[in-house]
Amino acid sequence: YLLSKLGNTYADFLGDLSAAEQAYTEALKLAEQLNAPRRQAILLSVIGKTRFLQGADDADHCYARAEQIARDSQDDFALCFVLHHRGYQMTLRQPDTDYQTAWELCDEAVTIAARNELHELQFHSLINRGGCEYELGRPQQALDTHLEAYQLAQAQNNHPWMASALQSLGEDYDGLSDQAQAQRSLDEALALWRQTGGKAQAATLID
Repeated sequence: YLLSKLGNTYADFLGDLSAAEQAYTEALKLAEQLNAPRRQAILLSVIGKTRFLQGADDADHCYARAEQIARDSQDDFALCFVLHHRGYQMTLRQPDTDYQTAWELCDEAVTIAARNELHELQFHSLINRGGCEYELGRPQQALDTHLEAYQLAQAQNNHPWMASALQSLGEDYDGLSDQAQAQRSLDEALALWRQTGGKAQAATLID
């Protein structure tokens, strides 16, 4: 657990991906010795993410191993975690992004998360699934998915989630040529980002 946190610190705060990978790999060896499949699946996912950010070509192999471990152990949380992160990383692969496969991963993650009330994974997987739908040329489907994400954010009274969903909705409405509704959604998202201290998100939205 502590090696995992150390890896997160190297990756997220210091930007030292090599040190992060080393910490995660040491943690994985311990998880294997302890026969802890959930921790193995999660660690393989973050190793996959780190390898992807390093430009390595074996990142998806790590995700595939993580997914297999989660399925074999019938651990819904671990499987949902892996599917969510694997789907998201797949959307970042340029220029040949496989949005259909990414959609399938995100969709299964949404189903598992909803069944187990894993609200955070459900919300972010909905946002990503809607993004895939938009890129696949299905803006109305994307709008429906992002409305579902917004409703979940409202139910959880989570203002940053609401801002994120509204930003996606603004893009969907724009794709449907409803510029007035797009502007309203983006204005509301900007107000929420400012209200919740999301300076970087607000700056990105303004751009």
